[in-house]
Amino acid sequence: MKKDNSQIEFNPEQELENIATLGEQNGLVLFLGAGVTADNVLTWNDLLDELLKRALQVRSESNGVGGLDVQDIETLAESKDITPERKATLVKRLFGKSYLSQLRHYLYNGKKDDERYKSSKTHLLDAVVKLCESPNIIAIVNYNFDDFLFEELKKIRKCRVIAGQQAHERGFTTKYPKKIFLPIFHIHGYLPKSDRLPIEKESALVFAQDEYFQNMFAPFSWQTTTQLHFLRNYTVLFIGTSLSDANMARMLHHAINTEPTATKFALFSLEDLLSGTQFKIAMKNQQVTPVQRASIKLRTTILDDFDVKVVIPGWKRVDVTCAVERLAKKYE
Repeated sequence: MKKDNSQIEFNPEQELENIATLGEQNGLVLFLGAGVTADNVLTWNDLLDELLKRALQVRSESNGVGGLDVQDIETLAESKDITPERKATLVKRLFGKSYLSQLRHYLYNGKKDDERYKSSKTHLLDAVVKLCESPNIIAIVNYNFDDFLFEELKKIRKCRVIAGQQAHERGFTTKYPKKIFLPIFHIHGYLPKSDRLPIEKESALVFAQDEYFQNMFAPFSWQTTTQLHFLRNYTVLFIGTSLSDANMARMLHHAINTEPTATKFALFSLEDLLSGTQFKIAMKNQQVTPVQRASIKLRTTILDDFDVKVVIPGWKRVDVTCAVERLAKKYE
């Protein structure tokens, strides 16, 4: 008889208990991706679309970029025949010196009154902040540019943003003052809402393709050493990140091949693991097809090869929020 592969079991409680126990024993470090601030910020693709639209308006009477004129870029944008990485590079080159100010504007204002997002709030940021009330959370590795997390955390706990050139110069990478403050390492740079706009070198943003490559191939940078330090030595919980980035795969690979001592967990919903169309079909039928199940198992198996235990608390992204809330209660 053929095995029924249509059901996914959701039983995260034992794994949440393991995370809580190991975090209490060894210290828990949160690795946070774009999903954590998804209620506040446009999705990456939508942010790039808005920026490119604005950049083309600004440069409408110019000669474009390199061998591309404005009409060429508009044609590419409309056809969707352009990767996010190349789109970000075009945005940076079109805006020139004003790209940081434009990025900041759309980062903090792009989601106001946007009807597309009003029904998809997860309140994951609130749950993460609640979890961080526990002293067992000893550090945060944040892949986002924005200051939403910091602004909320500073209301409940002493914390400090560590980013850019200052992080390297001040030696915060592995010798931060434990229990004095909660360090928030902005690995891809930091662009606060209201402070002085940093110069490009100070912000150290990983936005365009050149910045991504520079970050990826800097084996002794503070960003690399910070991530490896935590991945090797502490219990790690990934929240709101796809873990599909090549640079992250490189980090995980090195971490398990150099005295692996840390336990790593990642929270995903089925909504995170399936494409939009595939998730809608599965959600409507309240079951996954054999192909969908195999795809999910492949994804989790690849992460398991990196010693990352995938925890699936439910169908929707809001189920991840509920899991983080339950984890926070275990520390009360």
